[in-house]
Amino acid sequence: MASSQGESVSSLETLRVVQAGIGPQLRVRLFGTMEAVTATGDLVLPRIRRTKAILAMLVLAAPHPLLRDQFTSLLWSQREKEQARASLRQCVFELQDVVARWGGTLVRTGRDQIALDCPGLWVDAIEVMHATPRTPGVLDLVRGPLLQDLSGLDRAFERWLDGERQRLLGIARALAEAVLAEQTDPVSTIDAADALLRIDPTHEGGWRAVIAAHAERGEQALAIAAYERCARALADLAQVAPAAETEALIARIRGERRPVLAIPAGRDGPGAKDVRVGIAPLRALDAPSEDFAEGLEDEITSALSRFRGLCCVVLRRMTREPLERGVWESLGLAYVLEGSVQRGDDKIRVVMRLLAARTGETVWQHRFLRPMTDLLTLQDEIAGQTAARIDPALLLGGMQRASLSGVADPAAYPLLLRAIPAIYRLDREEFSAAGRLLEEAVPREPGYAPAHAWLAHWHMLSLGQGWTEDRAETLRRMRAHADRALALDPGDARSLTIVGHVRAFTRRGLTEARALHERALSINPNLPLAWVLSGLAEIYRGDHEEGIRRIERARALSPLDPAEFWFDTAVGLAHLLRHEHEAAISAARRAADVNPYFSSAFKVLASALGHAGMSAADALARLAQLEPGFTVTDALARTPIVHEEDRDWFAQGLRRAGVPE
Repeated sequence: MASSQGESVSSLETLRVVQAGIGPQLRVRLFGTMEAVTATGDLVLPRIRRTKAILAMLVLAAPHPLLRDQFTSLLWSQREKEQARASLRQCVFELQDVVARWGGTLVRTGRDQIALDCPGLWVDAIEVMHATPRTPGVLDLVRGPLLQDLSGLDRAFERWLDGERQRLLGIARALAEAVLAEQTDPVSTIDAADALLRIDPTHEGGWRAVIAAHAERGEQALAIAAYERCARALADLAQVAPAAETEALIARIRGERRPVLAIPAGRDGPGAKDVRVGIAPLRALDAPSEDFAEGLEDEITSALSRFRGLCCVVLRRMTREPLERGVWESLGLAYVLEGSVQRGDDKIRVVMRLLAARTGETVWQHRFLRPMTDLLTLQDEIAGQTAARIDPALLLGGMQRASLSGVADPAAYPLLLRAIPAIYRLDREEFSAAGRLLEEAVPREPGYAPAHAWLAHWHMLSLGQGWTEDRAETLRRMRAHADRALALDPGDARSLTIVGHVRAFTRRGLTEARALHERALSINPNLPLAWVLSGLAEIYRGDHEEGIRRIERARALSPLDPAEFWFDTAVGLAHLLRHEHEAAISAARRAADVNPYFSSAFKVLASALGHAGMSAADALARLAQLEPGFTVTDALARTPIVHEEDRDWFAQGLRRAGVPE
């Protein structure tokens, strides 16, 4: 043990025994360095690290048994089966000897199972899992990573441990966020935010709460100091800079003047690549709608300004009257967003239109019809969906302009716009041409982060599609461009989430991927790509339910997104790994219908059909066209899925479908 017995007992004195009963009680701490203390204050813990790991797994599962094969596959994954079982028996003997000192606590062993029988068992991790915002003191139990002293036992155990750490930290983080949301005064807000930041030092919402609370108390110096700690934590732990929202908050506290127009985060002003969008005054068709319309304009401006490459010009600041189209062009606008608001008896109708400034042509239009409940929440919802659905319309419009101009341009941006459609279509010939465009774009503007991010994404897709001959070299290039994009512009949400997806694709970078995706969503919570790629990362990690939730969030924001086939493939994979084969088949078929070139959709479809006992002949025929010679070994080598049981299930389905080994 790293600490003395007196120190260990003292650290556990505040722990509450929640299950009283006849006989001894055992209190086990799994966060930080593992500790186990009896009700009499005796420190009891096995000497061998693998025996400690077995005890940790048993207390997390207690009183339910675990299979012996679970222990051997996690702790002796590189040994022969009989040798691993012999090592397990030795550890069980040590564990039985240790628990004999607990006086009545039993290690129940069977031919195939092991269980811990301890009526008075208390475990800090279990307390956290069962906590509610009414028991915020439980957050004090999270005192470091789960089982910090048991790292490095076995690669399989490392993967299991990483998954458990992220799962429990996710639960603790959600609890801390809920506690923080309930605070109404600055002092309790600071305390609650500090608890959140102990769990997740990169949580910018927690940092902003601390900064704003100090400012509300008139403690400007403490607010600025909190901002500086936030910037250091983000730089050291996530290699990113504070988000635009955080920068705007500290600027207001310092009394700095902010620009009149909404400028993309991280820029001094509109750049050559920025698309200028005018936000016209929304027309209130009845008097009660006027306040809602004006508030909605502000929310839409804020939502759109989170997209890198957009410069929002708020026309209401100039006049409440509609501007002539000629004035639009004189302001340098490419598009104008206009709309109307009208209330009914119990509903509100909002019609939004995006117009091309030069021609007045309608580029995008949508009608929102919502019940009149919480109007502020309704403004957020409509603004977020408007921004999410306009972004692909603007991107596609830029692509068309780039492909039709025919003018030589020394910049990287037009090449990027021409490459993106082929990346989405995945036709192999066009995809190869897109890669050449991106390779040409990078040396034209070496400091342009999106070109590096999309090139990393292109390399990753070529790996996933089986279109690369030198896997090691492709991985090297993919990582190099991802790292370069992150270094060049840590505030671009789209680049961040693409880089996160690249990191997740390597399996070893899933923890870092989560931080990058969360960073992207904190910068732009209305970016569908960030929701779907973060959802995929959760599915790879084994949290299938959370993955589906995030992907459905992306779909709600952008139902007709160009990457819709990704949405359905990811959802299909989650259903497959949850053994919900009908749902997996349905989702994978939708993805295949939308994009018949996306081989991952056919892999998910084939595996689900194999498990369902249905013919996968059509799916395999298409897969053979896309990836000739595809095997189960190829699938396992490429998939970022972490948990062995998920990997095995995916592979078993492919085998049953008829994919060769």
